[in-house]
Amino acid sequence: MVMFHWARKNGILETIPNIDAVSKGKVVYQERFTFDSEQIDRILSAANAKMQAMIWLGLNCGFGCADCARLEWKDLDLDRGRVVLARKKTGVPRNLPLWPETTEALRHVPRSGALVFYTREGHPWIRTSLKTAADGTGKYTTVNAISSMFSRVLKKAKMDVPAGTGFYTLRRTGTG
Repeated sequence: MVMFHWARKNGILETIPNIDAVSKGKVVYQERFTFDSEQIDRILSAANAKMQAMIWLGLNCGFGCADCARLEWKDLDLDRGRVVLARKKTGVPRNLPLWPETTEALRHVPRSGALVFYTREGHPWIRTSLKTAADGTGKYTTVNAISSMFSRVLKKAKMDVPAGTGFYTLRRTGTG
């Protein structure tokens, strides 16, 4: 609105539009797919121990791929059933209770470093690397192995799910 007042004052516009008269379109919320309990059981049955723990974190804590990928053992208190991890985007701390199923799944994850989850090759599940072309130019690429693995688990479980269904669907399922 300030821009319109400035334009009117400086003779660029003769009249100022009535912004209040402009109706905002009605926001239509489309129901998003969530898993049911039978589907969750099938997914868990098709997953290995690491992915099972990530699935439980997605359902229980609303964790996304990035949360799982950066989770460290120091963030967990399995004896008291708690996880303390700040949101990456906002830095807002989260101190969340863990369900018994989540705690049990985390106890089955082998410890091999500061992070809770590493790939078979010992890499973080989400990593950025610089790819250098022959001409010397570089481009950063991010590999999200959690999304890829979750897609393979869905296929292995023979899940018939809508397009766009991924790991983040667990967050909607658990909090919905």
